Amino acid sequence: MILLKNKYKFQILFLVFLSACSSQVDDAVDVEVTIASDVQNTTTTSTQQKNTNWFPDDLTEDEINDLSEQNKLYYFCYPDPTVEECEYKYDGVSLLLWDIGAPFWIEQIAKISNWSQDYGNPGSERLGEYPQELKDILSSPAFKISDNNDIYDCFLSVPGSTGGRMMGVIGIYPAPLELIRDGLYNYEPLISWECYPENELQTYNNISHKGSWSPLLRGNFGNHSPNPRNASWFMWGHRTSYHPISPNNDFPNIVPEEFEIIEFFWWWDDGFSIEQFCSKGTGAFTYEEDYDSVCG
Repeated sequence: MILLKNKYKFQILFLVFLSACSSQVDDAVDVEVTIASDVQNTTTTSTQQKNTNWFPDDLTEDEINDLSEQNKLYYFCYPDPTVEECEYKYDGVSLLLWDIGAPFWIEQIAKISNWSQDYGNPGSERLGEYPQELKDILSSPAFKISDNNDIYDCFLSVPGSTGGRMMGVIGIYPAPLELIRDGLYNYEPLISWECYPENELQTYNNISHKGSWSPLLRGNFGNHSPNPRNASWFMWGHRTSYHPISPNNDFPNIVPEEFEIIEFFWWWDDGFSIEQFCSKGTGAFTYEEDYDSVCG
């Protein structure tokens, strides 16, 4: 556990230092990204890209116009949302900020979601029999967001709850452009987070927001003792039709937004993490095989 903490802290502090000292974070340093190695920078193009894997080469203009909004998003924008034909918003974070903010969150999402599959997927012998420790993790918020001065608690969404694709959302998750061009992020956002009005029950008709993938670090570390926890973070997602103040009824053409994260409960240093939980040993798990699969 100490080694894991030090791994995160060393990487984060080093990269925060680079980010805080550079006015151009994209050019400050060549970063080795956790998700992809040797990512090649390419220049923005202005010609139509063809998605031969999904669309015929000979689509007529009428056929293109008849495509759904989601299919148009893929046709015009994937895998490079910066071509001029792409009319959908894309505001990707830099590789440097991504490498500071994303690896911890991606690991939490992956490990806890994989753990939950044995209990949430139909056909599993343990369907619905969540061990208490997993229930406790899933019923504790990972962070809080602010939306028009109202506060919402956000929880990890996993298989067996409503974890899946964001249906009807037309948008491009703002992963770094280099990763998207490399095919590592598609335009079918996963539901990673479900939010509810602060301190209210986690019931389906009370879900106020849905969010996708890692929270986004946007910078603003400060000039003195920069700390990423106090920087600007956002959840990429949308309000739901159950939002108590501004319900979103734009299905199937929901435009995603970014909601500011104002407090973290999961954190690699002094908050919850799956690594910290694993450090308690097999005694923290109802089933020893869970410890082996999650912590091994």
